[in-house]
Amino acid sequence: MARLQEVNSPDDGRVLEEAWATLVSDDDAVGGQGTSQTLLVYLEVVRVMARSVRLSEQRVAEEAGVGSSFRHRPFLVLMTEAALTDEVRAILEGDGLTPLALPSFRSEGFVVPLRERQRGEVGAENPEDEDEEQAKDSPDPAMASAPEQVELSWWMKVRLWSLTQYRRIVYVDADVLAYRPLDELFALPDEVTFAAPVHPSRDFLGSELNIGIMSLRPDLQVYRAMVSFMADAAVRIKTGVRSVDQMLQHSFFARHFVWMGFPRWDPGSGHFRSCSDQLPSLHPGVDELGGDRPRKGGPDSGFSGSLGTICILPPRYDFGVSYPQLVAGMDGPEFQDELAVQFTQPGEERQPGGSWHRALRARILHWKGGRRKPWMHWFSIAKTAFDNLWWEAHAELCSSVEEARRAATQQQQQQQRQQQQQHHLPIPRPCQIRC
Repeated sequence: MARLQEVNSPDDGRVLEEAWATLVSDDDAVGGQGTSQTLLVYLEVVRVMARSVRLSEQRVAEEAGVGSSFRHRPFLVLMTEAALTDEVRAILEGDGLTPLALPSFRSEGFVVPLRERQRGEVGAENPEDEDEEQAKDSPDPAMASAPEQVELSWWMKVRLWSLTQYRRIVYVDADVLAYRPLDELFALPDEVTFAAPVHPSRDFLGSELNIGIMSLRPDLQVYRAMVSFMADAAVRIKTGVRSVDQMLQHSFFARHFVWMGFPRWDPGSGHFRSCSDQLPSLHPGVDELGGDRPRKGGPDSGFSGSLGTICILPPRYDFGVSYPQLVAGMDGPEFQDELAVQFTQPGEERQPGGSWHRALRARILHWKGGRRKPWMHWFSIAKTAFDNLWWEAHAELCSSVEEARRAATQQQQQQQRQQQQQHHLPIPRPCQIRC
């Protein structure tokens, strides 16, 4: 019988209270020896996001008067074992990030829903060009050995539930900028097992979770139940959709959790008050799995035996700023309402400065979708105003890296002159994205 590995890392026995996390997806990046250019670009995207999170974290510490003694929370970077090369490790550790290589579920004998390869992908069948036997005889090792169905690296997000040495983990996708502090997501109490934003589903049957931003309390019972749910789904669902993990996780939470509305924090102390009992209309889940309508919480919910409670995060924790999102629904009242809450209202305090983005209330800017990422658009004519914010953050990263590299080099030279044998801190790697 297969034994599910319950990942605990780092492995030195420390109990770490809280951690950030993100994911390096190598679904299109690892296809041979060494580190592909696609993966190097993705790593730089992770670095830009992580720096924005760390800067917002530092601001909170400085405002609290503990900036000089502040210690950043660990920042875990989940990835497959194949992706963690020496070069990848050096890049991440140079920025103070912690790479965490994870095995696939399939390697442990567990089946998760697989995505069928699409035309044009390495290993995909193409009946017009070559049959299966020709693919097997291909001189390209990746083409010859790649399975027709792949285990998406997005399933590694499920592993977060097994990291029980952390009190709470806040996960953010790489295609994100933290525009305002997110520390209140760590202030959620233990009874709030999970918090994430929702967005309208494509089939218009209700709102569904967006697991690109999550605050979760690791729990082995939830972890095992989720893996069991995935295994059951694997024999019922075949798909070519990359977001299958998001759809299925929503179905899992719809079936096993009590749902509440927006969290409320005390404006003075920042302490958690409660989650609202006001909810949007929620999607029932995937039909093939017999999904149940999500159960609303509150004193009259009458739902016992759940695995925990979900609080829905407000829209400002997931402001979609890619071009299609900004233009697709501009005529819809729901979109206009969501857009309005991302900016300061009359009487509200705004950040100092005259730039338009100083009026943003959004805490997270999120470039959702597969194609409209800011790092894919180098020419000014192709960039939106929000894309320019990402490029400014990238330029600041590159500038800070060069400054840190010069300082580290000077320190090493000084130690060599003094013949001191001291431990050298990792040196940040230079930027890869050039335009």
